[in-house]
Amino acid sequence: MTPAYTVKTHAKFPDDSKAIKGIIQLHDIETGELLAIMDSSYLTAVRTGLAGALGTHTLSRKEAKNVAIVGSGVQGRTQLKSLSYFRSISRVYVFDTNSQNSIKFVDEMSKELKTSFIICERLEEALMDADIIITATWSKVPFIYPEMIKEGTHITTLGADQPGKFEVSPNVLGQSVIVCDDVELGHRMGVLQDKKLKESIFNVYELGEVLGSQRCGRADSNQTTIFGCVGLAFQDLIIAWEVFQKAVKNDVGSFFEFHK
Repeated sequence: MTPAYTVKTHAKFPDDSKAIKGIIQLHDIETGELLAIMDSSYLTAVRTGLAGALGTHTLSRKEAKNVAIVGSGVQGRTQLKSLSYFRSISRVYVFDTNSQNSIKFVDEMSKELKTSFIICERLEEALMDADIIITATWSKVPFIYPEMIKEGTHITTLGADQPGKFEVSPNVLGQSVIVCDDVELGHRMGVLQDKKLKESIFNVYELGEVLGSQRCGRADSNQTTIFGCVGLAFQDLIIAWEVFQKAVKNDVGSFFEFHK
């Protein structure tokens, strides 16, 4: 058990270049003493990137190597980089409604990953040959439909992380195996939040169940699988504790005495 807890103050500003801003406070669980204050933007990006990549790798076909990135912001970068820790990537199709974002994305990521990048002018072009689709957008309307994806595709949707945000259409959801980081959150504010949808029509599981072999996740190579990642509070605690431990060990950071 991690002997600490976190308090996170975190807000989203979609129109700013740094869209997510805030801090994470790490406290001693026994005394409540404030141990550290950290920037939440970077740590949230890293923990979400790793959690998303774990779900993507677990549910995708073993031979899946072509990836479509829809939304070339911070999470597009972090998800792709994190996924590269788990498997080889042959080709990356990049689509963003702002073409300059796609160009910047490819310029930066091509220096980190030795793979082939293709900038797509149309969403359909990015999805048609993708084995894995990763979406990280601010969309409030679904934009992925059955005719746009091929058999056996895996989709990781990160944009549907608060009420009123959607990326995957109900028709795709209805024919897929769906895995969430938390099913209840998925219904309240994630991939399953559409009120017209009923849980009974889905194969809906949690990633922990799949990782623990309680559920199989993908049963065959022809299935469409979806990972709905909202983000869980314990992930902030785990990463903040690790950063704190390393900071203490390496004597990194600044010390402030709040109470004298």
